[in-house]
Amino acid sequence: SSGKIFLMAKTTNQTELPWLGGEAQVFLENEFIGKVDIPNTPVDKEQNLVLGIAPDMTAKKELVKKFNDTSGVFGGNTRIVYSYKISVENSSKEQREIIILDNFPVSNNKEIEVEIRNLSVPFISDEATKKTTEYQQGIRKYILNMAPGSKKEITYDAVITYDKELIIDGLK
Repeated sequence: SSGKIFLMAKTTNQTELPWLGGEAQVFLENEFIGKVDIPNTPVDKEQNLVLGIAPDMTAKKELVKKFNDTSGVFGGNTRIVYSYKISVENSSKEQREIIILDNFPVSNNKEIEVEIRNLSVPFISDEATKKTTEYQQGIRKYILNMAPGSKKEITYDAVITYDKELIIDGLK
C-alpha cells in the first residue's frame, strides 16, 4: 500500500508575546504551499505543524511473501511468516529527515505469539516510547536521514505462531 508523506515544520515562538491560534499561510522557498492551523502557542513553546503532502517524496509498504513455516514447529502449531518491505524515495533536491510510522501485528491473546525477525533498520524503542499507547498498539517509528535523490528500504519478517485448532480473524 502506498503511504503519503507529509511535510512537517518544527517551530518555536521566539517572540515576546504568545501566538493566538488561527490560520497561517505557509511558503516554502517563496512558493505558497497551503494554509495551516497554528494552535495557541506560549512564548518559547515548540510546535510541530503539518504543512500538507510532500509531492517530491514517496513511500510504500508491500507484503513481499507469505509462507507457512513448518521447520521447528512442535505439536499442533501453525506458523506463518509475512515478509514486508517499506520503500521510501526522496526525489527532492535537499536532505530530508523522514519519520516513518509502521503498524506491526500485536497479539492480545497469549495463545497467539507474534515475533519480528530480520529487521533491517531499528525502530525507536527507548523507555519513553515503549510506554506510549501507540507503541503498545503496534505502531513503530523509524527516523531516516535521506540525501537528495536517495532511496531506502526497511525489511522485516512478522512471524505468527498459534495452535492450528485456533480460528483467527484478521489474518490474511
